[in-house]
Amino acid sequence: MAELRPLLERALRANGRRAVAGLSMGGFGALSYAARHPRLFRAAASFSGVIHTTLDPAGVQGILTGQGADPTALWGDPAAQSALWDAHNPYALIPRLPRGYPLYLACGNGTPGPLDPPDRPEDTLERGLGEMAQRYVRRARAHGLAVTAHLYGPGTHTWPYWERELTRALPLLTAPIA
Repeated sequence: MAELRPLLERALRANGRRAVAGLSMGGFGALSYAARHPRLFRAAASFSGVIHTTLDPAGVQGILTGQGADPTALWGDPAAQSALWDAHNPYALIPRLPRGYPLYLACGNGTPGPLDPPDRPEDTLERGLGEMAQRYVRRARAHGLAVTAHLYGPGTHTWPYWERELTRALPLLTAPIA
């Protein structure tokens, strides 16, 4: 973060008004960074994000293993290093965001939907991420955050859904930085 911000400010003439968004693991990063640095971003969005890492730590580690990474190299063992896991878990970090903070969350439930080919099988990854999103939305609203949630039911972990949701999220993301 310390390296990227000056680069953006120099190269793209960015200013101090920022929003952050990401999909999948980027959705994790967007909400984790927003909560860990609440004055740095004015709004955040997650599309099919891994936003409750301790709900299914084995699933998170499975994603890492699937990418050829050592699953304990990220934050260690989920039980033995639970404090480190929580320190990066967007769900656990919700109280760090100020009341009224604008968030956009979108996720499907893994059932093939309108933007999927007819022969698409169920997407178990998106199903689990949908569970995370539901829990995150409930807790964030209870904390007083300004959550716009589009938990759209049928939909998989694929680009057509993320493109659609980014289009829908842009007004929320750009309003605080205009």
